[in-house]
Amino acid sequence: MTRKRYFLIGCMLLIPISMALAQSPFYNAREMGMAGAYGAVAHGADAVNWNPANLGLVLTSGFTLQMPGMGMRVLNTSFGLADYNRYNGAVLAQEEKAEILSKIPDDGLKLVGNGGGMLLGVSISRLALALRLRGLSDMVISRDFFELILNGNELGREYDFSQTAGSGWAMADVSISYGQAFYVPYLNDFAVGVSLHWLKGLGMAEIVESRGRVLSDFEGLSGDGFAKLRTASGGNGFSIDIGLAGITKNNVIISLAVHNLASHIRWDQEVQIYEYGIRTDSLTVEALVNEDSDSLITDLQEDYPGEAFSAYLPLELKFGAAYAFSDWLLSGQLIQALQKAPGINRVPYVALGAEWRRLSFLPLRFGLAFGGTHRFSTSLGFSLKIGPFCSNFAFQTINQLLPSRGTGYGLAMDISLGL
Repeated sequence: MTRKRYFLIGCMLLIPISMALAQSPFYNAREMGMAGAYGAVAHGADAVNWNPANLGLVLTSGFTLQMPGMGMRVLNTSFGLADYNRYNGAVLAQEEKAEILSKIPDDGLKLVGNGGGMLLGVSISRLALALRLRGLSDMVISRDFFELILNGNELGREYDFSQTAGSGWAMADVSISYGQAFYVPYLNDFAVGVSLHWLKGLGMAEIVESRGRVLSDFEGLSGDGFAKLRTASGGNGFSIDIGLAGITKNNVIISLAVHNLASHIRWDQEVQIYEYGIRTDSLTVEALVNEDSDSLITDLQEDYPGEAFSAYLPLELKFGAAYAFSDWLLSGQLIQALQKAPGINRVPYVALGAEWRRLSFLPLRFGLAFGGTHRFSTSLGFSLKIGPFCSNFAFQTINQLLPSRGTGYGLAMDISLGL
């Protein structure tokens, strides 16, 4: 196998595990600990990622410094750690094979990665600057692929792999945000904000076209497959966010933001197209023994420079509310993507979060979320506070209450300084 083919296959395999920012976003560990119920809670440098209007509220600290922090999530639509432990290395009975297949939807097994983080964030009064990593990715593997692997080829059946698809990209985001307060009757506080983002594309890969089928009949095995992959090593672009935020007379914080109201990124550096295909007719064991295998299989392998192309970040609406009382902070969040994109669907994402602050040096966090790129998730998190320094940690289980049953997991940590 040539180096070019290794590169093509490697890119395809890396798509589902690449760093991504799915509809349940990751920005810091406090957000993950509250399952993303963070729009009305994000202040200081955190407001850049959620709602720039929060910078104009009286709750915003005079100075915050968000130090490097990273986190990631990986998830799929079907299998959890318990499934892996049960089936890995085992000799599968027919009932177990049927059970595995029953977990895979008709439209294929979906895999989504989710990660990134703030590299540096600074806020001074109503102004904030941030440098962070962003990305999006997902992949779908046809259900027929697993049918063929588990049960072998069934005589007279055609296996269709054309559902297989995937795409992903990663970029750096340099942002500047500003929030301005205004007087509004019947509110304790109100602000409007805007964020401007310069986007530096770091790399992307997408399966532009794929098809494949295998048919087993009395004459032997026949089939064909084709994949076309497009990659780029860099690009430049921008996006704009706007937001509103307010505090009611009974101290409920309301946050409304529109992300990517305008966005565009031009991928124009080292754009490359890779094509790989294979075709065979009436392939049998006897033919393989008696004939040259190269004469039985038609192989296509080609790569060539591609043209620059444009992409966008999907328009998203984020609405949040929060209320603090006694030792508790309660928060809710709705994220509605108005456009579909890699790693993001248009199913509403709803999150509920809580922070217990009885121990001022050790706040504890909990969260539940529904929808988006996964059905259900639970989160736990905590902080260690020493003077102005704060270290945050969080863990998330996706699609189940218990970690052993989850089909995805998240882990995050970061450090911040607030004065």
